[in-house]
Amino acid sequence: SRAWMLNFNARLFDAKSAEENIKKLMQHSISNNLFNQHPPFQIDGNFGYTAGVAELLLQSHEGFIRILPTLPKNWKTGKISGLKARGNIEVDLTWEGGKLSKIGLLSRNNKTRIVKYKDLWATINLTKNKKIWLDKNLTVIK
Repeated sequence: SRAWMLNFNARLFDAKSAEENIKKLMQHSISNNLFNQHPPFQIDGNFGYTAGVAELLLQSHEGFIRILPTLPKNWKTGKISGLKARGNIEVDLTWEGGKLSKIGLLSRNNKTRIVKYKDLWATINLTKNKKIWLDKNLTVIK
């Protein structure tokens, strides 16, 4: 149920509870091979955890791309590539000091998407198969 709770925490933007549930999951439910060991073994714990982590970093179910919506405080620096936003948009993220550094977006079709990070909003035109990079202010990096 920790993985399930992690997904709720992500959608509710509750980073503190997400951090607590990740810690408890790692302490009590994960074996040395990183399989969820809730008796006897539950793959949904592993898949649920992975989905929860993705939701902490990226959400797109509201019709726009929300960046780092529920970043836990202890994840101060990080990088991830290949996350998928709705509309088959590949997203790469880098953050430092708990704040966005840059974001890469790659679409397989020409389209326009709205991107949100904290209080910043940007309308981004994506060109088919051309990755674009945005800085921490959601400005296109040339």
